[in-house]
Amino acid sequence: MRTKPYITAGGSNQTVSDEPFVTNSSNHSHGELTLLTTLRRTLLITSICLALPVVAMAQSPNNSTSGFVGVLGGLTLGTTTSTGIAGNAGIRVAPDVFVIGEIGFMRNVTPKEINDQIDDFNDALEAQLGVPVTLEISVPQLYGFGGLRWNPSRGRVSPFVEGGVGFGRISMKVDRAEVQDIDIRDEVEDAIRSESTSSTALLFAVGGGVNATISKSTSIDVGVRYTRTTVEDPSINTIMVYGAVKFGL
Repeated sequence: MRTKPYITAGGSNQTVSDEPFVTNSSNHSHGELTLLTTLRRTLLITSICLALPVVAMAQSPNNSTSGFVGVLGGLTLGTTTSTGIAGNAGIRVAPDVFVIGEIGFMRNVTPKEINDQIDDFNDALEAQLGVPVTLEISVPQLYGFGGLRWNPSRGRVSPFVEGGVGFGRISMKVDRAEVQDIDIRDEVEDAIRSESTSSTALLFAVGGGVNATISKSTSIDVGVRYTRTTVEDPSINTIMVYGAVKFGL
């Protein structure tokens, strides 16, 4: 690099470089790059954090539907073991909450007190006639209720809790009536029809279980439910263990 002299105001000789004036720009550039890198990383992390809940919700079929329709079937447990079927539907009113409705049929919900009375009647009739007597009576129930279902959507498998209030209509059905192997069911049914053997009462239902997603719009429930029908003396209490298939809307 060449230099040339110049004279200062005090008269002393100084030199000046012919090269252009250069500042220390490398430190500034390094600082700017570091700041930009940090900013980019911060924005990237923030974007990922904001996107994760949205992705999780989009991947969960329970959150991608506005409601469902379904069918269920199960075993009713109580004095007798029988079967039940139903159809149900639900409309989402909050992220994890549905308003639900269900109509179903349980084949036999005979309470223990009624079974005991039938057994006593059989014994008394056999003793009176001196011949074998067989009388089998069931109490089927048509029911319906509306309520709420809480089903948090946190993955493929999630718990649920539901409950409702509705009606239960019970009646009496003669399954078998024989005296000394002679079928008298028609006669017994005629006698029953002359009496008031049907009743409709308030029904309460509460239960829960596990919901498992098997496709984008299909899921399966496995659950247990307790129902109480408040007919007069005695009330009917039933536990149903069931499986259900639901289709998203």
